[in-house]
Amino acid sequence: MSKNYHLLIKKIEIFIRKYYKNQLIKGFLLSVALIVSFFLLVVAIEYNLHLGKEFRVFLFYSYIISGLLIIVFYILKPLAGLLRLGKRLTNSEAAKIIGTHFPSVSDKLLNTLQLYSNTEKDNNSDVWLLEAAIEQKSETLSPIPFHSAISFSINKRYLKYFFPPIIILLIASLYSPQAITESSNRIIHYDMDYLEKPPFEYEILNTKLECLQSSDFKLKVKINGETIPEEVFIVIDNYPFRVKKENSVNFEYLFKTVLNNKSFFFKAGKFSSPIYKLKVTPRPKIISFSVAINYPNYLHRKNELIKNAGDFSIPEGSRVKWKIITKDVDNLVLNINNSPIDLNIESKIIESKNITIKENSIYKLIPNNNYIINPDTLIYNIDVIKDQYPNISIIEYRDSTDNKRIYFQGSINDDYGFSKLHFKWSKISNTDKFNEEIIEITKNDNHQKFFYLLNIDSLKLAEGEKINYFFEVWDNDGINGHKSAKTIINSAKKPSFSELDSTRNELNTNIKKQLEKSIKEAQEINKKAEKLNKKLISKKQLDWQDKEQLKDLLKQYNKTLKNIEDLQQKQKQSQEKNKELSKEDERLMEKQKQLQELFDKLMTPEMKEMMEELQKMMQEEIKKEDAQEMLEKMEMNNKDLEKQMDRDLELFKQMEFDQKLQEAITQLDSLNSKQEKLSKQSKEKQLSKEELQKKQEELNKKFEEFKKKLEDAEKANKELEKPNSLDNTKKEQEKIKEDMQKSSEELSKGKKNAASKMQKSAAESMQKLSEKLKDMQAAMEEETNEENIEDLRNILSNLIETSFAQEGLMNEVKKTSKSDPKYPNLIRKQKNIRSDLQMIEDSLLALSKRQPSISPMVNKEISRINLNMNKTLDALLSINTIGYTSKKQKDLAVGKQQQIMTSVNNLALMLSDALEQMQKQQQQAKSGKGSCKKPKPGKSGGSMKSIKQMQQALNKKLKEMQKQMKEGKKKGQKKGKGKQGNKNGGEKMSEEMARAAAEQEMIRRKLQEYQNGLKKAGKGKRASDLNKTIKDMEQNETELVNNILLSESIKRQEEIVTRLLEAEKAERQQKEDEKRESEAGKDKKREFTPEIEKFLKQQNKEVELLKTIPPNMKPFYKNKVNIYFEELNK
Repeated sequence: MSKNYHLLIKKIEIFIRKYYKNQLIKGFLLSVALIVSFFLLVVAIEYNLHLGKEFRVFLFYSYIISGLLIIVFYILKPLAGLLRLGKRLTNSEAAKIIGTHFPSVSDKLLNTLQLYSNTEKDNNSDVWLLEAAIEQKSETLSPIPFHSAISFSINKRYLKYFFPPIIILLIASLYSPQAITESSNRIIHYDMDYLEKPPFEYEILNTKLECLQSSDFKLKVKINGETIPEEVFIVIDNYPFRVKKENSVNFEYLFKTVLNNKSFFFKAGKFSSPIYKLKVTPRPKIISFSVAINYPNYLHRKNELIKNAGDFSIPEGSRVKWKIITKDVDNLVLNINNSPIDLNIESKIIESKNITIKENSIYKLIPNNNYIINPDTLIYNIDVIKDQYPNISIIEYRDSTDNKRIYFQGSINDDYGFSKLHFKWSKISNTDKFNEEIIEITKNDNHQKFFYLLNIDSLKLAEGEKINYFFEVWDNDGINGHKSAKTIINSAKKPSFSELDSTRNELNTNIKKQLEKSIKEAQEINKKAEKLNKKLISKKQLDWQDKEQLKDLLKQYNKTLKNIEDLQQKQKQSQEKNKELSKEDERLMEKQKQLQELFDKLMTPEMKEMMEELQKMMQEEIKKEDAQEMLEKMEMNNKDLEKQMDRDLELFKQMEFDQKLQEAITQLDSLNSKQEKLSKQSKEKQLSKEELQKKQEELNKKFEEFKKKLEDAEKANKELEKPNSLDNTKKEQEKIKEDMQKSSEELSKGKKNAASKMQKSAAESMQKLSEKLKDMQAAMEEETNEENIEDLRNILSNLIETSFAQEGLMNEVKKTSKSDPKYPNLIRKQKNIRSDLQMIEDSLLALSKRQPSISPMVNKEISRINLNMNKTLDALLSINTIGYTSKKQKDLAVGKQQQIMTSVNNLALMLSDALEQMQKQQQQAKSGKGSCKKPKPGKSGGSMKSIKQMQQALNKKLKEMQKQMKEGKKKGQKKGKGKQGNKNGGEKMSEEMARAAAEQEMIRRKLQEYQNGLKKAGKGKRASDLNKTIKDMEQNETELVNNILLSESIKRQEEIVTRLLEAEKAERQQKEDEKRESEAGKDKKREFTPEIEKFLKQQNKEVELLKTIPPNMKPFYKNKVNIYFEELNK
C-alpha cells in the first residue's frame, strides 16, 4: 500500500475522532438542558400539587429513566465512538460526510476506499492497475484537510437550550430554595409521608402546654397567614373535634377533666399541623377521710366513726379526730376557725390529735404539692347542737270544688325530736272549750312534715256556724321540760245552701261569659287567618310583616286554647257544686257527666300536638307553602273548636235550666212536706202560737226562695236558642202564697185550727204544683227526645242518600275523559252534593246543641268532608280549564271524592250508634225505669271487647271478599265473560272495599279514642302497646281505598285481632283489680283542683321520701335531707 493511501486513512481517522468529539459537546449541552428542564418540570408539579406516594414514585422513576436515556444517547454513545468501543462510524460513512462537505472531493474519497477494497479481494494480474489508480487518487486527495469539515463552533446554537433552564434553576435556588429542596426531597424519599405545608401557621398562645390532673385546660390558638381557614378541627385520639372560633384568627378548645397526657394536632381542610402534646401534672388529692367522734359522757351515746362526710353535727363538747388518706400531697393543713394546724406527713395516711369542739365551726383541709401554688381547699361545717324551741308552720288549701274540706300541709322542726302534736278547735259560740285531736308523728324525727284533712261535715255544725282552730306541737326536752309552739288561730264555717247556690250561679255565669268570649275570639281568629291566607296567595314569599302577623295569630290561638283549659277546670268545679246541690237526681248527674265529657274533649291531644308543631315551624325559617298549610290547619281546627264551644254553651245553658227547674221542684217538695207537718202540729196544738208563727214565717220565706228559683229557671229557658214550652204557674203560686199568708194571720190571732186548714190547703196546692211541674218536665224531655230521634233519622237518611250520590259521581268522574265536555255538569252535581251536605251539617249542628250523646268526632268528620269537598271542586275546576291538565288532577279529584265518601260513611256509622242509644234511652224512660243507668266505661262502643268484635266482623267480611275475588277471577277465565260484566263486578267490589275501608277507619278512630283514654288515666305503657295495631289499621285502610286485598292484608288483620285480644285481657285484668280494690273500700273517687292535686301528690311524695331516710340517721343529716326535700318541692 502506498504512503499516500495510509496518510489518507489517517486523516479520515482524525475526522472521525473530531466528529465524535463534536457529538459529545452537542450531547453534553442538550443532555444538561433536557435533564435540568425535566427536573424543573418534576419539581414544579410536586411543589404545586403535593402529590401522594404513588405519583411521587412515578415522577421519580420517570425522571431517572429519562435522564439515563438522555445520557446514554447524548453522552455515552459519542464517548464510546471516541474510545472505539462498540459500533462506530466507518471510513466509508466518514467519506460520505467529507464528500458532502468538500465539493472537490465529492465521491473521489469513497471511490478510492472502494478501489482499495477491491484490490484486497482480487488477486489477478489487473491488481496493479487498481493500485495505480488508488495511488493517483490518494495523491490528489492528500492536500485536503478532512478534519476542517467539522467545526466545534457550530455547537453555539445549542447554548439557547442550555442556558435558560440553568438560569431558571439558579433563580429558583436563590429566591425560593425550599421549592427546589423540599420538592426534590419529597420525590427522592417517595416512600415517606409528607404533610402539605398550609398557607398559614398555627401559633399556640398558651405559655405552657401543661395542666393539673382532673382540671380543664383551655387551649388558645392563633392562625397566621395570608389565608385563614373558616373552621379548624383538633384531632385527639384519632377523633376530630371542632375548635371554637373567637374571631377571624383566634380559636380555642376546652379540654375537659384532663386525666392523662394528650397528643393532638390541628386539621383545616386538607392541611394538618405537627403533633403537639399536653402534659398533665399531678394534683394533690384527698382520697378519703374519716372523723372519729367521742360524744360527751352525759349523752350516753356510743362513739361514732363517720367516713367521707365532711359536714357533720355533734353535741357541744364532743372530741373529734381526723384520719386522712392522701395522694401526691407534700403538705397538709387542717384549719379550724382560721387556726391552722400542720399535720405531719410520714405516709399517705395522716392523723390529727383529738380536738374539742364547743361551738359551731368551719374547718378546711388544704393539701399542697410542688406543682400547685393555690391548691383546692375542702371546706366543711361542724354544727354544734343545742336544745331549741320547736317550730311549726302550716299551709292551708281550700278546695274550690268542696268548700267543706280544708287541707293542711304542716312542717315541724326541733333539734332532738317531739313528744306530741294536736289539732284544736272550738265553736265561736264557746271559745273556752277546745276539742283536741291527736296527730300521729315520728317522735325521734327532728324535721318532718304532716298532713291533715279537716272535714267540716264531720264536726256536726249547723249551716253557717263558724269555728276557730289551730295546731300545737311539743318537743321532748327532758331537762327544761316540754316546750310548745302554736300556729295562729284561723276560722272556718259550714256554708249554707244559699251560699252554695250563689257560688254555683256565679261560677256558671263566668263559664257562659268565658265561652261566649272564646267563641268570639275563635271567630276573630278565623277571619284573620282567612284574610292572611288570601293575602299570601298573591305573594311569592313571606315578608317580615307576614311573619309577625302569623306570630300574633299563633299567640291569639294559644291564648284561646289556654282559656279553654281554664273553662274545663271551671266546668269541673261547677259539676262538683251541682253534685252537692242535686245529690239524689241521677238523671241530672248523668247529664252533667255527659256535659263534662264534652268540655274535656274541647282540648284534644291532636290540638296540643298541632300547637307544638306550629310553634316549631315558627321558630324555623317558614316558607309560604308551610304558612298556608299552617293557616289551613289552624282555621279548620278553630272552626271545629268554635262549633264545639257553641254547642257546649247551648248544652250548658240547657243543663243550667234543667238544674234550676229540678232544684225548684225539689225545693217545693221539701216545702210541701214541712208545710204538711206544720199543719198537723197546728191542729194538734203541740207548739205555742209564737213557735208556730215563727215556723210559718220561715216557710213563707222558703216559698219566696222557691219562686225566685223558678223565675231563674224561666230566665235560663229564655236564654236557649230554642226555649222549652213552659206552663204558666202564676195562679198556683198566688193561691199557695195567699193560703200561707192567711195561715200566718190566723196564727197571729191564735186560731190554730183555722191556720191548720190554710196550711193544709197550701200543702195540697204545693203538691199539685209539684206534680204539674214534674209532668211538664217529663213532657218536655219526651217531646225533645222524640224530636231529636226524628231529626236524627232524617239526617241519617239524607247522609246515606248523599253517600250513594257521591259514590255514583265518583265512578262517573273515573270513567270521564279529561277532554270530555260534560265536566261542567259533573261540577254542578258536586256542588249540589256540597249544598246537601251543608244542609245536613246545619241540621246536625242544631241537633248536637240539644243532644249531648252526639260525639264531638262528628264535627271533625264534617270538617274533613268540607276540606276534601273544596279540594275536589278545585281539582275538577282545574280539569275544566282550557289548556293542558295532568292526570294527577283527575286522580286527586277521585281520591278526595273517595275520602268524602269515607267520612260520610263514618258519620253515618257514628250517628247510627247515637240513634240506637237515644232509642234505648227512650224505651227505658217509657217502660218506667226512669233515666238511663250510668253506662259502664267501654259499653257504649269504646271498650276493647266491642272494638275487638267489630274488627273480627270486618276480618270475616274481608275473607269473604277475597274468596269472591278469587272465584270471580276463575269464572271469568273459564266462561270468558264480557267486559261490561267484569266492569259491573269490579264496581261492586270497589264499593264493598270502600265500605270496608270506612269501617276500618271507624274502628281505628275508636281505638285511638280508647288509647287517649289510657293516656289520660296514666297508663302510658298500655297506650304505647296499641301504636303498632293503629299503624297496621292505617295500612289496611290505604290498601282497601286502593282496591288492594292480598293474603298479606288478611294476615295483618289476624295479627290485629290477636293484639286486640291481648289488650282485652289486660283490660279485664285491670277491671278485676279495680273490683278487688273497690271491695276494700267503696268511697267514690273525687275530682280535685290542680292545687289540691298538687297537695295530695306532695303528701304521697313526702311519705315516700320519709321511707327513704334511715331511722338511725343523725339529727344534722336528717335536717339536711329534709331541707333538700323542701327545696325540691318548691
